[in-house]
Amino acid sequence: MRNKILLFVSLSVLMTSCGEYGVSRHLRDFMDSTISIPNDIQVVSERHVHQVAASIIAGSKLVILYDSLECSSCQIGHLYDYLWSYEKLDSIQSCQLMTIFSPRQEEYDEVVRQLMVLNFPYPIYVDMSGSFRKINKCIPDDKRFHSFLLDKNGKPVFVGNPMSGPRMMELFMEAVSNLEANGGVYVEPEER
Repeated sequence: MRNKILLFVSLSVLMTSCGEYGVSRHLRDFMDSTISIPNDIQVVSERHVHQVAASIIAGSKLVILYDSLECSSCQIGHLYDYLWSYEKLDSIQSCQLMTIFSPRQEEYDEVVRQLMVLNFPYPIYVDMSGSFRKINKCIPDDKRFHSFLLDKNGKPVFVGNPMSGPRMMELFMEAVSNLEANGGVYVEPEER
């Protein structure tokens, strides 16, 4: 089991009194899975759309997923609310931030248009064919699992959105420090 402290905190944040077992089982299964980034994802950056680079697919990354069940327009409208977090996360050289929109096929053109108009200063990824969720069936539908840190091998090592508050950002930074200290692979700290 990976870092017991981060797992405990992740569980504490994710659990509710009803369904506690289901959430902990989902978390356990998710943390034991491997997440793949498909190479057909597109990047919207500086009002240009292009294919994702292989260098982005490799290495540690924080994934924030907005799937087809969420209102993409609403999420795009709030991206600037998190600019301070993007700035902080961008300063971490060892970890790539991937905000992925996975709209329904009929919404794809509108999502790309809105991102182009927004001209957000950081790259935003668009899963035009829904392949991210198709190849990563291990990601629960519960959107609390839609923000996670992957090690260089695609293993989830932290679940939660560091942009949700200072404590989550602090815990996220601890996980990133562990990855940096161990060549991109999470190593369980020794208990004292």
